[in-house]
Amino acid sequence: MYMTQQDVNSLLQFAALSAAQKLGVAESDWAPTDKLSSAVRAKDAALGAALDSFTQAYLKWFQFGECISAEDKNGSMSPAESAEHVNLVMARDARRNEFIEALKRSA
Repeated sequence: MYMTQQDVNSLLQFAALSAAQKLGVAESDWAPTDKLSSAVRAKDAALGAALDSFTQAYLKWFQFGECISAEDKNGSMSPAESAEHVNLVMARDARRNEFIEALKRSA
């Protein structure tokens, strides 16, 4: 499945907005992601940390895929690149699950 930068931005905006709304700090559905993330961190450090970790892991995974595509290696990655990809997917999914659990526990 191919994702664009806009798809990634939308997903991360949705995650930040979900956290901000859960905490009652969302000023607007259209607030920038960085402002929403800052508000979440200020209100709930644990949820903010989980959101930041998810964001970083997701961006690392996406950027790796962009590099692979730019090098025209889709379907022909080296064993080391395949292993790195698997590790990035696992980290992305683990951080997403941690964020969801932190979201459930938040105020």
